[in-house]
Amino acid sequence: SSDLFTIVEHAGSRYWLVARHPSPRYLYFGVDEGFRPQPGSVFEIELEYFDAGSGEIALDYDSTDLRAPVGGAYKRHPDTIRRTNSAQWRLVRFRLNDARFRHSQNDGADFRFYNGGDDLLIRAVRVRRVGP
Repeated sequence: SSDLFTIVEHAGSRYWLVARHPSPRYLYFGVDEGFRPQPGSVFEIELEYFDAGSGEIALDYDSTDLRAPVGGAYKRHPDTIRRTNSAQWRLVRFRLNDARFRHSQNDGADFRFYNGGDDLLIRAVRVRRVGP
């Protein structure tokens, strides 16, 4: 819903802003049906963010791991980003060997980014298949 993030302009470009807030804040994404994983599929989710302030950024994705919360819908990726206030754009890739992408998250989403700190500016999010 629109209260979770806003679109802002900075230096002539548009970005998603996930604001700092006392309660957890998430930005949800859905994956196109053409990206539905087959057994053995490997995916990468790429995040471009502005490294400002402090706090962690985490990825929760819809996985085949039934031990993860809500029957696999909210598996936390082990690579958590810790911001260092470098004032630089950063590119991070998350490799997924067990993605399910069956729209099991809130509002039919497939993955979400958690903002555990200061305001978070996101320039781009990309999903690509890197394995069969």
